[in-house]
Order: sequence, then C-alpha cells, then structure tokens
Amino acid sequence: MIPVKLGIAGVVILASLATPVVVQRDARAGLREKRAALRQQTDRLAESTAENRRLSNLVAQAKAAFSDEQFRELMRLRGEVGMLRRQTNATQQLREENRRLEARLNNAQNQPTPMSPVELQQGLMAEKREAMRTICLQLPQALQRFASDHTNQTPTDLLQLRNYFSTSAGESMLGLRLFQLVSDRPEIVVPANALLLRDPEEHRKPDGKWARLYAYGDGRIVEATSDDGNFDAWEKQHTSPQSAGQ
Repeated sequence: MIPVKLGIAGVVILASLATPVVVQRDARAGLREKRAALRQQTDRLAESTAENRRLSNLVAQAKAAFSDEQFRELMRLRGEVGMLRRQTNATQQLREENRRLEARLNNAQNQPTPMSPVELQQGLMAEKREAMRTICLQLPQALQRFASDHTNQTPTDLLQLRNYFSTSAGESMLGLRLFQLVSDRPEIVVPANALLLRDPEEHRKPDGKWARLYAYGDGRIVEATSDDGNFDAWEKQHTSPQSAGQ
C-alpha cells in the first residue's frame, strides 16, 4: 500500500506543479497576442501620421509654389471644373427631355411616311410651345404652393417645382428639365406680362438668324431672334420696368 500511496502522491505533486506552468504558458501566449495587436495598431497610427504629414507638406508646397493670385486662380479653376460637371449633367437632362418631346411628336403623327427634318423641327417647336404654355398656366399656383412650404421663398429653377405641377400617367410635367426661369427668383404672384421662361436651345432660321422661344406669365409664347446668338440685350429690354408696365 505504501508504494501505491507514494505513486498517487507523486502524481498529485506533478499535476500541481504542471498547472502553474500551463497557466503561465497560456498567459504568455495571450500577452504575445496583445503585444502583436498593439504593435499593429502602433504601426497603423505611425502610417496615418506619416500620411497626414505628407499631405500637409504637399499643401504647404502648393501654397509656396504659387503666389496668392496663382493659388486663387487654381481654386477658381477647380470651381469651374465642378460647374462644368454640373452643366454636363444638365445637358444630359435636356437631351432626355428632347427625346421625350420627339417621342411624343412621333407617336402623335401616325403617318405612313416618315417626316422630313424640316417637318420634324417644326413639329418639335410646336410641341415646345405647347409645353411652355402648359407650364405657364400652372406656374402661378405652383409658385404659391412652393412659397407656402418654403417660408415665402421662390425656386431657383423649374425642377424644384416638379412636385407642385399636375402629372400625367405618373410622369412629371413635360419641359421642367428643358426650360429655364428667366429670373433667378421669380415673384410669388406672377404678373401676366412678366417674362418667365426661356428655351436654352437656340435654332437657326432660314434667314440665318438665331431664334429662341420665351414665355410670358399669361401663356404668350414669343420667338426672339438674334444675329449672333446672344439674347442678353433682348432679355434685358423685355424684363425692364418699362416693358413690364406695358
């Protein structure tokens, strides 16, 4: 019995000695993992700090490489690039609106023979006139509803009014992406003789002059002409207090 007891006691002693060793080994392994994770975080922080320092140096070098005037010019050019991108998006919207007009025109004709380019252009202009007139007739109510929802502010472009016009077959009012407001901020109460809308697309007439469609508050549609395609003087003349009072 004595040898057996001694053997059991030896096993117990060995087990008691091995347990701290295992615990210590596990603790060391956990410590190594924590150290490795901390080292990775430190490395990432160092990389981020170095990148921030590099970017700061690049900004400083850019400012040093240019005079104040040149730096302002660079910022202006960046702004113009952003503006050109927005204009590109607007051009795509205009093309889509024109496609809608042409599709509507082609569906309405139902002619066995295709239309000539001249007939298509004439039909397109007629569709534009009708779309302009429809917008003008609904515009006063749309402006008042918009102003009521926006603390008496008026929109800066027609597309902001898309939810304030009646829709047909789930589609927005035709022409909202195509036409432009003549005034940056139209009046809430639209005068009948106020020049409201312009068609930004110009077309060439047979006599060589450029022409553009405009719409008044009472739904009148006029075609302005220009020798060089510049309509600024015409718009100024027809939005002046004298012309508005006529």
